[in-house]
Amino acid sequence: MINIGYAEFIKLCRVDDVHDWMPCLEIRHDGVWVIPPEDDLLLTPNERAILSQHPDKDLTRPSLSFPCSLKEFQNFLEDVGCYGCVDAFDMAAFILGETESPRFPESTIAYREFPDAIQVACDVYQEFWHHKPSTMNPAPVRTIEAYARTRLNRTTSNQEVKNIVALARPREEKRGGAPALDRETYKGKSRKTKNTPH
Repeated sequence: MINIGYAEFIKLCRVDDVHDWMPCLEIRHDGVWVIPPEDDLLLTPNERAILSQHPDKDLTRPSLSFPCSLKEFQNFLEDVGCYGCVDAFDMAAFILGETESPRFPESTIAYREFPDAIQVACDVYQEFWHHKPSTMNPAPVRTIEAYARTRLNRTTSNQEVKNIVALARPREEKRGGAPALDRETYKGKSRKTKNTPH
């Protein structure tokens, strides 16, 4: 099972200040703690209660303990209202790194724990962009989308497929990648594509 620890949390949530990441939340080595507002802070009882909420109603324990599962991580982000703080590319890179680890081969339950669209995005990245020589001509977008649709292996929409490809594509890449099989047989610079009149 893949877990989120202190380092992974800091990286995925892009935490700059562990003592003031979110109002009344502090990140420590063993988890995320609820820190009630100072007594001299002018707040209404309702505001103070909201800022002091704890999922287990026990301020002597972390609100989220490290290490935590991906599901616990997701639920925590939803509870504190910062689900969107995790960058999709950061999460994709994290997932890819974990699934490539000798501890977690693709065939394990840990890999299948991720939503299928995220799994497919990792597969698409691995197939078309992982270690792609920069001189290779890019694969057509329709080829990449067809691969994603095949890997998803269920009824889907064109928009979902486009979203998966967008998630898989590295930030510095503006176009398609190159199939893994082509990369294995690639010996030199690809033939330049013919310029077509606009």
